[in-house]
Amino acid sequence: MKIFKYCLITVSYLLLCVLSPAYGDSSGAPVNVKARGKAFQKLDRDKDQLVSAKEWRSDVQTFLDLDCDHDQSLSRGEYIFADCKMDPREMAFRTLDENGNKVIEPNEWDKPEEDFNRLDRDHDGLITRSEFTPNKKSEILKQVLGQILVSP
Repeated sequence: MKIFKYCLITVSYLLLCVLSPAYGDSSGAPVNVKARGKAFQKLDRDKDQLVSAKEWRSDVQTFLDLDCDHDQSLSRGEYIFADCKMDPREMAFRTLDENGNKVIEPNEWDKPEEDFNRLDRDHDGLITRSEFTPNKKSEILKQVLGQILVSP
């Protein structure tokens, strides 16, 4: 009985962590992207950047709910953000916005500085959501999005 109770508590905690909306509840508290990223790495035992049904250790319905594209595996974004309606660009923005203040600061940027400066169109030292959109002059954002959504 103790083992069952422990498992139930553990699964409940995992579900709470995984299924709470990105950027927290309606109060706007940020999601802990780093913690969920580490949890994803632990689940991804074969290190292929996907969590397969074989690697999944929780209930089947949660796996199905998280599998937005119905490909029988969970990508990093699907697992971390648990929101099938979220745009990949929004996932990338939230991943980069480590402190959850809704802007990307230079210390949160791990790409070349010149890329940051090109995206920071108003040159205020921050990248806002509106600046984090592709423009005709640059392919930087497409490259960044690809790196963020597949990188560990």
